[in-house]
Amino acid sequence: MNKSDIQKFRIDIVSNEVSALSMLVSRYISPCEILTASSGADGIEIARRQPPDLILLDVSMPQMDG
Repeated sequence: MNKSDIQKFRIDIVSNEVSALSMLVSRYISPCEILTASSGADGIEIARRQPPDLILLDVSMPQMDG
């Protein structure tokens, strides 16, 4: 098996706290593809484009929360 055979796991991280996004992104490495959103609406749009394997969601955000 070579590197191109390994599927990247896709993780979407949604939080309005920039420090939380930075901390979570720094914890994940290959083979993960990390996408971030700073609002619930942006998170939904990202997930609609390509469904993720995992969503890490802030449950307390302005306008739309978990």
